[in-house]
Amino acid sequence: MTSTLPTAIEWPMMAILLIVALLRALFLHSRLDQRMTTTLVFWGCVALLRDPHVQDRLAEHLVDPSVIRQATHMCAMLASAAIIGAAAIWAAPAERSTTGPASVWHRFETQSIVYTVVFIMGLALFPLSSPARTAGQSLEGHGGWQLVAYMIVYAAPTMAAMSAVGLLVLEAARESKSMLVRIGATLATFTCMISLIDSTTRIINACLLAGNHHNAFTTWRSESNDVMFLPEVTVIALVLAAPLANRLAARLGIDQSSRLVHRLMPMWRDLSIAMPMLVLDQRPDRPDDLAQRMSIEIWDTLIRLRDYLPPRLIPARTPDLSQIRERDRVGVTAALAVQEAIAAYRAGAPAAPLCATPSDLNHLDLEELARGWELAPITLRGTTEDPTKMEGLGRLGLSEPHG
Repeated sequence: MTSTLPTAIEWPMMAILLIVALLRALFLHSRLDQRMTTTLVFWGCVALLRDPHVQDRLAEHLVDPSVIRQATHMCAMLASAAIIGAAAIWAAPAERSTTGPASVWHRFETQSIVYTVVFIMGLALFPLSSPARTAGQSLEGHGGWQLVAYMIVYAAPTMAAMSAVGLLVLEAARESKSMLVRIGATLATFTCMISLIDSTTRIINACLLAGNHHNAFTTWRSESNDVMFLPEVTVIALVLAAPLANRLAARLGIDQSSRLVHRLMPMWRDLSIAMPMLVLDQRPDRPDDLAQRMSIEIWDTLIRLRDYLPPRLIPARTPDLSQIRERDRVGVTAALAVQEAIAAYRAGAPAAPLCATPSDLNHLDLEELARGWELAPITLRGTTEDPTKMEGLGRLGLSEPHG
């Protein structure tokens, strides 16, 4: 079918679809992401092949330009094959599918088989449409059993893909307590239902036309083929751009995990200089993993310093905090207490007779402490040497006595 959308609407939608596919291919490399990107690529091919300008250019080089429709449908079928593979990985994540039947979907050859089967089904569209093309008619205008067979073969991969996705989305909505997830699942389920209705009515229409039954339904269905295809897949592309936006934000250092890393860095650096043996080497590359690692190392250091921390994390000497906002004073006070404990630890002083309790640490908010650390008077930064490059760093040493 040739797109009937105005060029001013069609080409921006195609640009969005293809740009999202390209950026996902460059930045998102998990197997699930790769299959969703493959889906977008095939949908982009469908959109291009449906454009009248592209069809005119291709027709100049084809003996039978009418085969463009079959090529378009084959690309749509291969997109559904990619969705089937993505749904299988979603249903059987690798971390719990290393053995058993579910692990089959994580093998490269399994998806290759799916593509091969769907590709062969796509090739069957050409002989099934041959009588109509020979007669110079559209499939719907020619009718016959070939039309029914054609539409069944064409619709089968899409129906399988949408059924699988719909079931998975319903299961996710049932298990999640998040209202946002449930709203998203509802919209996704609605989209799957629309696609299934579209495929089902396509087959019903073919059966009616094959029996020479023409009515308002067959007229409407024949004229409405793929009218909403490009708007629908463009919306899906925008949804699939969300993880891409997160990855780009991480690359630029503006995502939530990167901001947390920047917030923790001054405190982590000072604590690492005081106790380098608690810092593990091979720092993670991903901001979320790095933020988690830094948080763990900070907590390990605070636990080792507990014998030097004053009760309730109130330092012995507290400067005037009148210039500090009230909401930041708790963090600044705790930061000063930790700084005093580090100073005592580095001076080799004995442990305090009265020290902080585990409950005091349990009530400590790490981000609040990090904010206070930046605002507190700094007495510990006599060196700016990167603790990750200090000699001896990376020794686990978590059970070694020190002090």
